Amino acid sequence: MAGRIRTIKPELLEDSRTAALDGDAFRMFVGMILLADDHGHLRAAPDLLKAQIFWACPPSRDPRETLARLSRAGLVRLYRVREQEYAHLAGWDKHQRVDHPSKPRMPGPADAEAVEMTYGNDLSRETLGNPRETLARLSGTLATDLRPPTSDLRPPTSELLCAAGAARESDAQVAHDVIRYLNARAGTRFRASDSHVRFIAERRADGYGVDDFRRVVDDRVSEWGNDEKMFKFLRPKTLFNKTNFDSYVDEAASAARR
Repeated sequence: MAGRIRTIKPELLEDSRTAALDGDAFRMFVGMILLADDHGHLRAAPDLLKAQIFWACPPSRDPRETLARLSRAGLVRLYRVREQEYAHLAGWDKHQRVDHPSKPRMPGPADAEAVEMTYGNDLSRETLGNPRETLARLSGTLATDLRPPTSDLRPPTSELLCAAGAARESDAQVAHDVIRYLNARAGTRFRASDSHVRFIAERRADGYGVDDFRRVVDDRVSEWGNDEKMFKFLRPKTLFNKTNFDSYVDEAASAARR
């Protein structure tokens, strides 16, 4: 079990994705935060997580389904290395401040032989020909702990699996939805160009969801919609770039509490 103290922020109760989790899913998500190494990676074999997190209080459903729900919510990214299941917690670098992080204890998504991701409600599997190259764009920080796995737990037989190409397709669909929402709220006419899709996909990789984009749009339109000088900044490259988006999310949350 991880030996560091982790941060659980009050915003966990305000985020629409975590607020919508049922008891099993919320408990598993918090448990995974506590079990992760300093880079947000952890072993994710369902039976292992069940033994570590639900040892004194049996879950109400199969832990495979609970993992699937967390994946569908965009809170975890599931992947496989040498037939062992792992997970990376989305937005780890944003939500956890780790001073003097230790060396990675687990392989990261870039070491994956297959990536397990939710796309709609369907399940599929594809082994990636060049996972380091493909998943580097999806993951961010990458680690290479190549210690041989010690568990002989078999992989689950029913899991959410989706190719990296489908993940990119999902990013494009979300980007189109976000741009349409911006146009509807601000009266603008932006297209989902490659650069706009990239901004939104990068923020999704940081752990943000569709509701975060909508809250930022609503808050900025409220602040700038009637300001002749600021209205021109109601545009994707201002709203969704990394430098601005984090602070806009915080400002939107503060405004909602007022």
